[in-house]
Amino acid sequence: MIRKILLFISLVFVVIWFSVAHILKSKVLVFIKNSESDNVKISYSKIQVSGFPNLWKIQVLDPIITLVDHKNSKELSSKELICIFDLSFKKARLNFGHEIKHKQDFVDQTKIHIINSSQEIEFLIKFNQALFSISNQDNLYDSVKFLKINNDLLSVNHQNQKIFDLSNLFFIANKSLVAENENVRITFHAFYNKTLLHANDLEDNLLEKPEFSNKPNNLYSFLNFDKVNLNIDTTINFIHSKNNVNQRIIKDFDINHMNLIFEDSKINVTGLIEFLKNSNPEGKLFVMINNYNKAIDKLLANNPFISKSKLKRTILQMADLSVDELNQIDLENINDIKFDIEFSNYGIKLGKIKLIP
Repeated sequence: MIRKILLFISLVFVVIWFSVAHILKSKVLVFIKNSESDNVKISYSKIQVSGFPNLWKIQVLDPIITLVDHKNSKELSSKELICIFDLSFKKARLNFGHEIKHKQDFVDQTKIHIINSSQEIEFLIKFNQALFSISNQDNLYDSVKFLKINNDLLSVNHQNQKIFDLSNLFFIANKSLVAENENVRITFHAFYNKTLLHANDLEDNLLEKPEFSNKPNNLYSFLNFDKVNLNIDTTINFIHSKNNVNQRIIKDFDINHMNLIFEDSKINVTGLIEFLKNSNPEGKLFVMINNYNKAIDKLLANNPFISKSKLKRTILQMADLSVDELNQIDLENINDIKFDIEFSNYGIKLGKIKLIP
């Protein structure tokens, strides 16, 4: 008798597990279909469910997300995407493995970048409600209330050459259904090497033009720092447009810190900007440039578009320094420059320089 009861319970458990697996697979297929649009395409080779008996794991093989505009297209792809759901079906982990490929098609060329990590690239995702309660008309974006990624180290490579490392990446997006707010916080530290942004490709394209034919081959060498560190900690708050529920408007942009450090120079930005309805943005950004003279020289090295001397003097005016009394020697001896960028209904002030809207 006991054996029959155990057999019956086991049979019921198996039926329930496979029923849930079938529903989960159907929900994923619906999410994929409803998340597509004229500009977003999602494809895959196969979807299969596994994990019996202790969990539900949905494996999407060869997933590709394609973003299309009127000129170019971008693709994000990986070998597989694994979705593991918890028992509440309100939370899931999305695992992309150790590598994601980014492909960008231009009119005359294709760029491929490989993002890889020693640890698995994994997202934590929370839904507004249990997955089974979500309507088949909903897309993935509307159904998600929380998204988070936390990775110790990501490397980006182009043509088998590392472009930069991205360490301590922390990205979190949180949506409030009551206030119709969406908060996005991004924190990361990036380290760049001298092959940053495939500068050679930019040089080749520009040097074909007559106006650049007499320029040196290191036209874009200002991108090729020997060592660059970028630290960012920002929070962006979005609200829904009343005229268009699918449109998001930035409410405020809070920069806790944004530091660009290269060689013996540093640029630091902090502050808050509020984007108010029916009025100009309001707020203030605080800017500090350490080792000012060398920083501008390095940023604009061999740049044919911007005059270093004019930019230096403009920044000095923004910092309320007497430009007329300064000579070239004084410019070279200036170390730290500080100024504010203020936004108000009266326009924008770049330090002591007023810009009227």
